[in-house]
Amino acid sequence: MNNSMNPKKAGNKQELFKLLVFVAIIILTVFVDLFSKALVKNSALLTRGGTIELIPGVFRLRYVENQGAAFGSLSNSRWLFMAFSSVAIVVLLYLLIRKRRTLSYWAGVAISLIIGGGIGNMYERLFNVNAQGVCVVTDFFDFYPFSFWKWIFNVADVAVCVGAAILVLYYFVDTVKTYRREKKQKAVGDGVSLNPYTLLYEDLCTDPTEDSGAIGEKENPPATDASEDNSDNRPSSSDADCDVRQDSLPDAPENREADGTDGEKDG
Repeated sequence: MNNSMNPKKAGNKQELFKLLVFVAIIILTVFVDLFSKALVKNSALLTRGGTIELIPGVFRLRYVENQGAAFGSLSNSRWLFMAFSSVAIVVLLYLLIRKRRTLSYWAGVAISLIIGGGIGNMYERLFNVNAQGVCVVTDFFDFYPFSFWKWIFNVADVAVCVGAAILVLYYFVDTVKTYRREKKQKAVGDGVSLNPYTLLYEDLCTDPTEDSGAIGEKENPPATDASEDNSDNRPSSSDADCDVRQDSLPDAPENREADGTDGEKDG
């Protein structure tokens, strides 16, 4: 009884471990996001409009209050985006818990990053009130090597984008692997002998009544005489001929071409 329960217990422990890993990623993402935002808001240089150059001409820190969605977009549709974000977080959490048994680690990590980033920004949209009494999201990563890139973002935005990229890449690779595996299995299943003489032998020497099932049994009722039973056990002349023919079957034409040199030597 204990042996039969061990595999189930091992599976439950594995599922619990996966779930704990995913929850830890969510908590860590939220913590890093809120902690980085707190550092930026407490920086006198950044809050006064200054910047901190990390990579001159490419990447810097600049404090911006965002009233919209990720990267400062949808600032005029704040409540609509908040409703959409809330539904998305709840749905992803449900999938993470419900599908933890079949969910791969890569997919689970990706979903956890998306959830963590969503919670980090959602927290500020609800509780981070600025001097004007408006709830805003703190953005501070400024990537500006190109003139068309004008969006400033934060750790939560990075987590959401990285998680989405991992999720898309994972399912793309998995789809390609599944397609190749199915294609290979189909090719192996459709494989046939290329020797025409072997195919001819199978057509001539295969008993057509072997796969006839119940119809063959009705057409050939069992013999009642013992002598007839003994005679049925002896190989028929046609079977013997088939055995002889099988031993004397020539090779396929391509095999004969490959062995042409041996034939010339024998001649």
